[in-house]
Formats: sequence, C-alpha cells, structure tokens
Amino acid sequence: MQFNIAQNDTAMQFSLLWEMPASGTIISMDPLGNSYVSNGTTLTKYDRQGAITYTYSDLQYGHYNSIDSRNPMKIMVFSKDFIRITLLNMQLSEINSSYNDLTNSDIILPLCACAAYDNGLWIYDENTDKIMRYDNMNKLCNETMMLNLITNEKYIPQQIQESEHGLLIAADSTYGFLVFNHLGTFIKSIPLSGITDFCIYNNKLVYIQENYLKITDISTLWTQSVTLPGSDIIKVRIQANRMLCVNRNETISMYAWE
Repeated sequence: MQFNIAQNDTAMQFSLLWEMPASGTIISMDPLGNSYVSNGTTLTKYDRQGAITYTYSDLQYGHYNSIDSRNPMKIMVFSKDFIRITLLNMQLSEINSSYNDLTNSDIILPLCACAAYDNGLWIYDENTDKIMRYDNMNKLCNETMMLNLITNEKYIPQQIQESEHGLLIAADSTYGFLVFNHLGTFIKSIPLSGITDFCIYNNKLVYIQENYLKITDISTLWTQSVTLPGSDIIKVRIQANRMLCVNRNETISMYAWE
C-alpha cells in the first residue's frame, strides 16, 4: 500500500541553551528535561542546565546499544552483545530486575529494545522475527506476527519505540516504519526509507532527512519540514520545548524551540 505524505515547511525558532564536547552518539531525554549521552561504555546524565549530575559504567555488560529514559526512575540500558537489560534509578544506580538477563526469556538474537507501558519492555529477536512485550515480572504478554510476513521482505528493525499513546513503532532504514498497537497487532506501514534514527514526541515521528528536521504525525502522516539550527546535526531527541542534538564535530547541544 502506498501512502501520500503531505508536507509543509514550518518556521520554528531555536535558541541555543548550551553546547559541550561529547563523543557519544547514543542519546535520550526524559520528561523532566534531563539528558542522557553514552559512547557505548559510559552513560552520562545532564540536568536541564547542561551540568553533569551522574555517570554510570559497567564494562562487564559490554557495549550499550540504546537508552530509554521515558521513565526517569527506571532508565533502560540495552546491551545487545550480552543479551541484557540494565535498569537504573535517577542516580544511575542499578535496580534489580527479573529481566536483566534476557536469556532467561529464551531470547537468542535481540537486536533492539525499548520500554513499554506498565513497566514492561518490547524487544525484537531476530531468531523469531517477532517483537515481544514482557511485563515487569519477565512474563511474555504480547507479540507481533513475524515481520517478514507483514512486509514480504527481510525487514530488520534497527530501532523500536513506544509512543505516548501506546503505539509501537519499528524502523528499518531500507523499508521504513511499521506501526503496531499495544497488543502487537499490526496497524500500518509508513514507507519512509533512509531513516537511520528517530524519536517520538506527541504521537509524531521526529527524524532528520536531507538536512531537515521532519515531524510526521503517525495517524494522519502529515509531515512538517523544519530547517535545523545547525548544519552538523545528525541526531535529535525532543521533550517539551527542548531539543537535544548530536553534532558531527563531536559535541552535543541543547536548543529551546517555539
């Protein structure tokens, strides 16, 4: 099925709040305005003013692949190589969890993960080709059908994220987005190729394409195209009226926007 995605150019004013050197490209923001940046081995938390508040590192769990801070009291760190989820509190201290070791859930080849409602998690296992939701007791609750049966292609999500409205979004840079409801039932595809990273804000997909910030409504597919405040921005996260950016020159920056 083909979708016609309407677009309009939107004027948005950005004000630089702070910028600092940082080699990390794994980023997240929580609803309180705190920022999280990782180079894959160390996680650093910044407050709204850009001051470092806490750091976390544990090399025994290998490289960090993603951070999900939608719940600032349970920050989720995913390590693909060690098949592990680590939960951290607001001070970036570890929280004991029944699903720290994902091998206990018979997951063999996890590629990406994200937090889910009711303190659960979604995880894509390439071995089963499904995205599965586990509750906070490590019980399998819901799962999608095999993704290659939906797309008739070798669809391999590089990133998954749950929206504020309970939708699960999967992204493959070749074939675009798949949208599921909170039970894992497939709703629709959004054929946007070439997207290597995205975030969700107010039920909208936020991503960079052709040096523009694109904001696509998941329901209507109406897309806003916004000129970025800098030409070196390669990745963004948005919360409230703030935008955290990763730049090509190994800095991170925070903008306020209207």
